Amino acid sequence: MNTAIAILAAGRSSRLGRPKALVPWRGRTLLQRALDTAVAASPRVIVALGADGDALWRTLVLPAGGAAVARVDVHDADDGLSASLRAVVAHVDADPAIERLLVLLTEQYTVDAAWLRALLALAAAHPQRMIASRYDGVRGVPAVFPRTVFAALAALRGDRGARTLLRDEHDPIDHPAPHPPGDVDTPADVPQD
Repeated sequence: MNTAIAILAAGRSSRLGRPKALVPWRGRTLLQRALDTAVAASPRVIVALGADGDALWRTLVLPAGGAAVARVDVHDADDGLSASLRAVVAHVDADPAIERLLVLLTEQYTVDAAWLRALLALAAAHPQRMIASRYDGVRGVPAVFPRTVFAALAALRGDRGARTLLRDEHDPIDHPAPHPPGDVDTPADVPQD
């Protein structure tokens, strides 16, 4: 089944005071690390960028060969995570070959390709179900969404991400996360090499 991985990197990072995407960790920016991780798990990757999208896009080293990396501009990024989800869904909705969407946040710096492949394997075994990562007692992203819920993702508003849908899912499939995925909101959260 054809899955696209969407990296959400359109936020303003107001609490951090600088773009999360450009935070360095282990020799790469968080955005480059997310891209490299996504490409290692799927040949189709979408990078959702906001107001500083041109500058962020120029920092990326795109993969040579096989993988297709698309840029999606989020024009209403001030509306929060939901704006990124709407932009990505609008992009993939036009391609009926894309049957699933895996959502990954730029700041999830400890997520690796093995984690994403485990989610994709569960999604392949259960193609009509949402597959969520479970950590810290909650269901969250990275997560896989089948085409049947694309409209629900596009209907989200405000700074509400996909976790809302995952929390309300009556019959979820959870992938126990091997460790917390990482989260960078404030200067105190910036990972140390």
